[in-house]
Amino acid sequence: ANLDLLCSYDYLLQKRIQNSTSECEGACASIGCCLHNECPDIQTDALMPVEDTPLGRCALYSPCQNLYARDKMQACIGGGSSEGLEYQSACDAAQCCFPQPGEESCFALFEDLCLLFAPFCAPQFVSEGSAWKEVPPPPENLPTLCLTGYGDDKTCMDACAPSHCCFATSQSCFAENEDVCAEWEICAAKIQYQEEQEEGFEE
Repeated sequence: ANLDLLCSYDYLLQKRIQNSTSECEGACASIGCCLHNECPDIQTDALMPVEDTPLGRCALYSPCQNLYARDKMQACIGGGSSEGLEYQSACDAAQCCFPQPGEESCFALFEDLCLLFAPFCAPQFVSEGSAWKEVPPPPENLPTLCLTGYGDDKTCMDACAPSHCCFATSQSCFAENEDVCAEWEICAAKIQYQEEQEEGFEE
Protein backbone atom coordinates (compact mmCIF):
# COMPACT_ATOMS: atom_id res chain seq x y z
CA ALA A 1 0.00 0.00 0.00
CA ASN A 2 1.15 3.56 -0.68
CA LEU A 3 1.31 4.98 2.83
CA ASP A 4 2.28 8.44 1.56
CA LEU A 5 -1.13 8.61 -0.12
CA LEU A 6 -3.22 6.68 2.43
CA CYS A 7 -1.86 8.68 5.35
CA SER A 8 -1.73 12.08 3.68
CA TYR A 9 -3.68 14.80 5.48
CA ASP A 10 -5.76 15.43 2.37
CA TYR A 11 -6.80 11.76 2.11
CA LEU A 12 -7.54 11.55 5.85
CA LEU A 13 -9.76 14.62 5.46
CA GLN A 14 -11.65 12.99 2.59
CA LYS A 15 -12.27 9.92 4.74
CA ARG A 16 -13.54 12.05 7.61
CA ILE A 17 -15.93 13.92 5.31
CA GLN A 18 -17.19 10.54 4.08
CA ASN A 19 -17.46 9.37 7.71
CA SER A 20 -15.48 6.24 6.88
CA THR A 21 -12.41 4.58 8.41
CA SER A 22 -9.11 5.38 6.76
CA GLU A 23 -7.04 2.54 5.33
CA CYS A 24 -4.09 4.30 6.97
CA GLU A 25 -5.26 3.12 10.40
CA GLY A 26 -5.26 -0.53 9.34
CA ALA A 27 -1.92 -0.29 7.57
CA CYS A 28 -0.31 1.34 10.60
CA ALA A 29 -1.90 -0.84 13.29
CA SER A 30 1.11 -3.15 13.66
CA ILE A 31 3.81 -0.55 14.23
CA GLY A 32 2.58 1.21 17.35
CA CYS A 33 5.99 0.97 18.98
CA CYS A 34 7.46 3.19 16.25
CA LEU A 35 4.91 5.92 16.88
CA HIS A 36 5.68 5.99 20.60
CA ASN A 37 9.42 5.26 20.40
CA GLU A 38 8.88 2.03 22.36
CA CYS A 39 10.32 -0.56 19.96
CA PRO A 40 12.59 -3.09 21.71
CA ASP A 41 16.31 -2.72 21.14
CA ILE A 42 16.89 -5.83 19.03
CA GLN A 43 20.41 -6.95 18.18
CA THR A 44 20.74 -6.81 14.39
CA ASP A 45 23.14 -8.48 12.00
CA ALA A 46 25.37 -6.18 9.99
CA LEU A 47 24.31 -8.02 6.84
CA MET A 48 20.59 -7.67 7.60
CA PRO A 49 18.73 -5.46 5.08
CA VAL A 50 18.00 -2.02 6.51
CA GLU A 51 14.24 -2.46 6.02
CA ASP A 52 14.32 -5.52 8.33
CA THR A 53 15.82 -3.61 11.27
CA PRO A 54 13.57 -1.84 13.80
CA LEU A 55 14.79 1.59 12.67
CA GLY A 56 14.40 0.65 9.03
CA ARG A 57 10.84 -0.60 9.51
CA CYS A 58 9.89 2.52 11.44
CA ALA A 59 11.30 4.69 8.66
CA LEU A 60 9.12 2.88 6.10
CA TYR A 61 6.05 3.63 8.23
CA SER A 62 6.89 7.29 8.91
CA PRO A 63 3.70 8.55 7.14
CA CYS A 64 1.74 6.87 9.96
CA GLN A 65 2.84 9.75 12.21
CA ASN A 66 0.10 11.85 10.59
CA LEU A 67 -2.50 9.78 12.46
CA TYR A 68 -1.15 11.10 15.75
CA ALA A 69 -0.70 14.78 14.86
CA ARG A 70 -3.98 15.63 16.64
CA ASP A 71 -2.88 13.78 19.80
CA LYS A 72 0.42 15.66 19.84
CA MET A 73 -1.35 19.02 19.55
CA GLN A 74 -3.94 18.16 22.18
CA ALA A 75 -1.17 17.14 24.57
CA CYS A 76 0.19 20.68 24.35
CA ILE A 77 -3.13 22.37 25.11
CA GLY A 78 -4.72 22.25 28.54
CA GLY A 79 -8.46 22.46 29.01
CA GLY A 80 -9.23 22.57 25.30
CA SER A 81 -8.36 26.25 24.93
CA SER A 82 -5.38 28.35 23.95
CA GLU A 83 -4.90 29.29 27.63
CA GLY A 84 -3.00 26.05 28.11
CA LEU A 85 -0.55 26.79 25.32
CA GLU A 86 2.27 28.33 27.33
CA TYR A 87 5.49 27.43 25.57
CA GLN A 88 6.66 28.41 22.10
CA SER A 89 8.28 24.97 21.77
CA ALA A 90 4.75 23.55 21.63
CA CYS A 91 4.55 24.99 18.11
CA ASP A 92 6.63 22.06 16.94
CA ALA A 93 3.55 19.88 17.45
CA ALA A 94 1.47 22.23 15.29
CA GLN A 95 4.01 22.71 12.51
CA CYS A 96 1.77 20.92 10.01
CA CYS A 97 -0.85 23.65 10.52
CA PHE A 98 1.48 26.30 9.11
CA PRO A 99 3.87 24.35 6.87
CA GLN A 100 7.05 25.44 5.20
CA PRO A 101 7.17 25.49 1.37
CA GLY A 102 6.85 21.97 -0.04
CA GLU A 103 5.40 20.50 3.16
CA GLU A 104 1.86 19.12 3.43
CA SER A 105 -0.68 21.08 5.47
CA CYS A 106 -2.98 19.58 8.09
CA PHE A 107 -4.92 22.82 8.65
CA ALA A 108 -8.13 21.66 6.98
CA LEU A 109 -8.06 18.35 8.89
CA PHE A 110 -7.35 19.84 12.32
CA GLU A 111 -8.85 23.31 11.91
CA ASP A 112 -10.15 23.52 15.49
CA LEU A 113 -6.71 22.87 16.98
CA CYS A 114 -4.76 24.85 14.39
CA LEU A 115 -6.82 27.92 15.24
CA LEU A 116 -5.85 27.58 18.90
CA PHE A 117 -2.16 27.49 17.97
CA ALA A 118 -2.37 30.29 15.40
CA PRO A 119 -1.94 33.30 17.75
CA PHE A 120 1.23 31.73 19.15
CA CYS A 121 2.65 29.81 16.22
CA ALA A 122 1.49 31.22 12.88
CA PRO A 123 3.78 34.28 12.91
CA GLN A 124 6.95 32.18 13.11
CA PHE A 125 5.95 30.45 9.86
CA VAL A 126 5.25 33.72 8.02
CA SER A 127 8.05 34.93 5.75
CA GLU A 128 9.70 38.25 6.57
CA GLY A 129 8.60 39.72 3.25
CA SER A 130 4.90 39.03 3.72
CA ALA A 131 2.54 41.96 3.40
CA TRP A 132 -0.72 42.48 5.27
CA LYS A 133 -3.81 41.76 3.20
CA GLU A 134 -7.47 41.83 4.18
CA VAL A 135 -9.31 38.66 3.17
CA PRO A 136 -13.05 38.90 2.39
CA PRO A 137 -15.59 36.35 3.69
CA PRO A 138 -16.17 33.31 1.46
CA PRO A 139 -19.25 33.04 -0.81
CA GLU A 140 -22.16 31.09 0.64
CA ASN A 141 -22.01 28.51 -2.17
CA LEU A 142 -18.33 27.64 -1.60
CA PRO A 143 -19.12 24.15 -0.18
CA THR A 144 -21.32 23.45 -3.21
CA LEU A 145 -18.55 24.44 -5.61
CA CYS A 146 -15.73 22.59 -3.86
CA LEU A 147 -17.16 19.62 -1.95
CA THR A 148 -20.24 18.30 -3.69
CA GLY A 149 -18.81 17.78 -7.16
CA TYR A 150 -21.22 20.35 -8.56
CA GLY A 151 -18.32 22.53 -9.73
CA ASP A 152 -15.13 21.45 -11.50
CA ASP A 153 -11.63 22.08 -10.13
CA LYS A 154 -11.25 25.38 -11.97
CA THR A 155 -14.57 26.66 -10.65
CA CYS A 156 -13.53 25.72 -7.11
CA MET A 157 -10.05 27.27 -7.44
CA ASP A 158 -11.52 30.48 -8.87
CA ALA A 159 -13.87 30.66 -5.90
CA CYS A 160 -10.96 30.01 -3.51
CA ALA A 161 -8.70 32.65 -5.07
CA PRO A 162 -9.44 35.43 -2.51
CA SER A 163 -8.21 33.15 0.28
CA HIS A 164 -4.92 32.18 -1.39
CA CYS A 165 -2.73 34.09 1.07
CA CYS A 166 -4.43 32.36 4.04
CA PHE A 167 -2.92 29.00 3.15
CA ALA A 168 0.06 29.92 0.99
CA THR A 169 3.31 28.31 2.08
CA SER A 170 5.07 31.67 1.67
CA GLN A 171 3.87 35.24 2.25
CA SER A 172 0.99 33.98 4.39
CA CYS A 173 -1.63 36.40 5.70
CA PHE A 174 -3.23 33.88 8.06
CA ALA A 175 -2.05 35.52 11.27
CA GLU A 176 -3.65 38.86 10.29
CA ASN A 177 -6.92 37.28 9.13
CA GLU A 178 -7.32 34.35 11.51
CA ASP A 179 -11.13 34.35 11.82
CA VAL A 180 -11.91 34.94 8.15
CA CYS A 181 -9.28 32.47 6.95
CA ALA A 182 -10.91 29.81 9.12
CA GLU A 183 -14.12 30.26 7.13
CA TRP A 184 -12.17 29.40 3.95
CA GLU A 185 -10.73 26.12 5.33
CA ILE A 186 -12.31 24.13 2.48
CA CYS A 187 -9.72 25.73 0.21
CA ALA A 188 -6.62 24.98 2.29
CA ALA A 189 -5.67 21.58 0.85
CA LYS A 190 -6.53 22.65 -2.71
CA ILE A 191 -4.40 25.80 -2.60
CA GLN A 192 -1.40 24.02 -1.13
CA TYR A 193 -1.72 21.16 -3.63
CA GLN A 194 -1.78 23.73 -6.44
CA GLU A 195 1.39 25.35 -5.06
CA GLU A 196 3.16 21.99 -4.90
CA GLN A 197 2.20 21.28 -8.53
CA GLU A 198 3.48 24.68 -9.63
CA GLU A 199 6.75 24.21 -7.73
CA GLY A 200 7.23 20.80 -9.34
CA PHE A 201 6.62 22.29 -12.79
CA GLU A 202 9.21 25.01 -12.19
CA GLU A 203 11.81 22.40 -11.21
